[in-house]
Amino acid sequence: MSLLDFQIELSRKNLVKWIFLKGLSLIYAGLIHIWLAAYRFKIKNGWSAQVSVISIGNITLGGTGKTPMVDWLLSFLNEKEVIPAVLTRGYKAKRTEKLQILNQETSHKEDRVQFGDEPWLLFQNHPHISLYISPDRIESARQAQAQADILILDDGMQHLRLNRDLEIILIDSVSGIGNGKIFPLGPLREPIQSLSRADVVVYTKSNLVPSQTIKNQICGHLREGVRHFDSEYLPSQLLSSAGKPPILPASLENKKCLLFSGIGNPAGFTKTVSSTGALVQDHLIFDDHQEYNSGTINRLKQFIDSCPYDYLICTEKDWVKLETWQSELREVHRLKMKMEIDPAFSNFLNNWFDQRAQI
Repeated sequence: MSLLDFQIELSRKNLVKWIFLKGLSLIYAGLIHIWLAAYRFKIKNGWSAQVSVISIGNITLGGTGKTPMVDWLLSFLNEKEVIPAVLTRGYKAKRTEKLQILNQETSHKEDRVQFGDEPWLLFQNHPHISLYISPDRIESARQAQAQADILILDDGMQHLRLNRDLEIILIDSVSGIGNGKIFPLGPLREPIQSLSRADVVVYTKSNLVPSQTIKNQICGHLREGVRHFDSEYLPSQLLSSAGKPPILPASLENKKCLLFSGIGNPAGFTKTVSSTGALVQDHLIFDDHQEYNSGTINRLKQFIDSCPYDYLICTEKDWVKLETWQSELREVHRLKMKMEIDPAFSNFLNNWFDQRAQI
């Protein structure tokens, strides 16, 4: 076969693949449009809770910082002495019941895997709250509203069955909206026009990539009066698996670092560690929500042995699942992050709460 024949054959394969993906994308988009239209034209009606609901969601696949945003919001509500409850699906949670509640009373009764990674991480940071874990957000809301002043709907943009009072949509400044196409040809969960439902848009990791370009891309799809806020996702300290004192991110400057992660946006993790001045030698990327077992641990060991480094670093989300394997590995540092949002966002929320109190 000549080089020209090979290129033609390759082009045909790419064309067949594109046609297949385009077909899937059209089918998926069609179903999404029917589903959205059902709510728009009141063929299907959402259910309203007896307390206010704040939805935190995104329009793209992958990590945009929903868990850090919920974490920040829980700290904000704690300062206001408002009692929240978090409604979450608990992705990949090995639940034993349709609805599980994670709080101080139940946390010791089940293993971490029963609740899921993100709920467990949020509970570790906010042990005074309750998280309602179920794919049925309506049942979660019914149960939670009796105990809470406000409900936080985690990953809520696509869950139209539950009405919300404030729709906060997150867009990652690093990855943006990609090519603007619907899955599987692009990263969008639903049409870009769905951004018209947003009350607030928060651009995450804007310290890594300025958000202005993305703002220009989406502004035509937003309602008038939508508020925009930048946020930074910053490293605060590194915690050692060997029980040593925490170290500051500045300690990584000019140090050879080996990274591994199983998160939705590994590129953001690489950029974050690099922003400290660290010399990132390599990054072993697992699937999002990767469970660690003997196979992945052996793969990780081989990876570690193949590369000289000063620090082995993972995310907090990974450490939640890796903690039981710490005796199998050398010292691991988990990078603890903090979200810092434009102070105007706190002012906006305070005004929003004041207005809700008058209703």
